[in-house]
Amino acid sequence: MDMVRVGFRSGFQYGHRLPEFDGKCRRVHGHNATVEIVAEADAKSLNQHGMVVDFGTLREIFNTHVRDVFDHRMLVEHRDQGLINALKKAGDEPYVLPRGVPATAEGISIHIRDLVEEVLKALIEQGSVGRKSGQWTRGEVAVLVIPQSVKEAIGSRLDRV
Repeated sequence: MDMVRVGFRSGFQYGHRLPEFDGKCRRVHGHNATVEIVAEADAKSLNQHGMVVDFGTLREIFNTHVRDVFDHRMLVEHRDQGLINALKKAGDEPYVLPRGVPATAEGISIHIRDLVEEVLKALIEQGSVGRKSGQWTRGEVAVLVIPQSVKEAIGSRLDRV
């Protein structure tokens, strides 16, 4: 079976710290992150345009559910209340990672992967992205809308971690 993979890669900047780490990463600092969203399909199941998926769909998922959420934000572990309170007092809006998700590159990567997977599942469930006659298709979508039930499922799934 010949598989075809396509992807969209982009980046964002974030700040964080590892409060319990014994080293320089204990202090607040920042990084440039790269995220790649990859879609794969059997070469025989490409859409009517010969594509695995429309790059616009991947770009919109990244922009709406990764860049707009994480770019130029402090990503803070939920237990780091001192930093959370200080940032809020200074008028900032930190992104508080769910319980059990460390503010490491690995923890943030897994968290973003889980969020993107949930978004894709929601798009498939609402019929915005799907398969028709063996082909992946995308309906006309002005805005990628995630149903409240899926948002709640994401929250409860992450709370279990």
